[in-house]
Amino acid sequence: MSWHGLLAIAIIVFLVWLFLVPLPAQFPSWRRWLNSVQQELDRPTETLSSLATYFGGWMIGVPLLLAIAACAIAYTFAPLAYALAPDYMHQVIEPKLPKLTGLQITGIAVVAIIAVLCIGALSYRLNRYFTGLSRKFFHPLEEDVPRAQQIHPSVERCEADLVDGTQHMFSLTELRGPQWWSAWCIRVALRIVTFAGRVFFTQGWLGNAPGIHFGHWHIIDNGRRFLFCSNYDGNFGGYLDDFINGAAVGTTLAWRWTELHPRAPALEGQPGIANPRSFPPTRFVVFRGVKCELRFKSYARDSMLPHLYRFDACNRTVDQINLATGLRDALFGERNEHNDDLIMRAIET
Repeated sequence: MSWHGLLAIAIIVFLVWLFLVPLPAQFPSWRRWLNSVQQELDRPTETLSSLATYFGGWMIGVPLLLAIAACAIAYTFAPLAYALAPDYMHQVIEPKLPKLTGLQITGIAVVAIIAVLCIGALSYRLNRYFTGLSRKFFHPLEEDVPRAQQIHPSVERCEADLVDGTQHMFSLTELRGPQWWSAWCIRVALRIVTFAGRVFFTQGWLGNAPGIHFGHWHIIDNGRRFLFCSNYDGNFGGYLDDFINGAAVGTTLAWRWTELHPRAPALEGQPGIANPRSFPPTRFVVFRGVKCELRFKSYARDSMLPHLYRFDACNRTVDQINLATGLRDALFGERNEHNDDLIMRAIET
């Protein structure tokens, strides 16, 4: 089984290397397509190329990857299956398998590689002869942001009251239908985020997002609505930039199954929702989403509610808390150069 597993991994690594290294090096059109995909996932710019990649990935890429994974798993565990149930494997499974020799399998692989190279060469020639169509295919489409961010006066007053302290955000959205499916997906996503926070992000940072004190997601109203509360340092724009640049995957996972429905203000002087909005579109579950900066910021602003009550234990920034924690550990720790240097830097600040 070990040798079978190593061989399966080696073949998969070779296919990935073939897809990402030799083909882009040989065909500029392939390299341009990969660059457009990377740009679209990193800083979303919707193009006809990215849309074709998205639909082609779900229609062709995902089934192909699942088939490759299934073949690798079956090949790896074949010795174990023959050891545990030899009669079943010989009498039931083997008659259903195609009888191919090693030479025939190698020939099929060579033909597949030649087919991929021919597709790359055809794409290269089409890009040379139809340059206008090629530019249009990779040209960014107009980003649809219907209006600028609208900040309700009640939310502005809350932010003005806290301008020199720890800011916070209350967001109330609706779950996308069917609500039971969205609620199940959100719970799974939050468990993944919680696991990552407890195992990997244990030093007071949420992903690579500094300045965030606390974040809490909760499904309320019998699975109809999604409440998000958080405390953070700085201003609201910088806070959302932390999500966009540092915790994009987790935030997209948590919010991608939500939308805004028209609703009246809960109390006089509080914001309502006049126009329905949807969370920015995602790609392959975790990409895009919050990376669509203008759409995400507009969506987050429209979902905000003012605070009625608040509590701040120490009213200090994350940097100040981290500095004080490090100073405490240095003062009560053993005497060494690292702790002495940390104490002196704390005194200087």
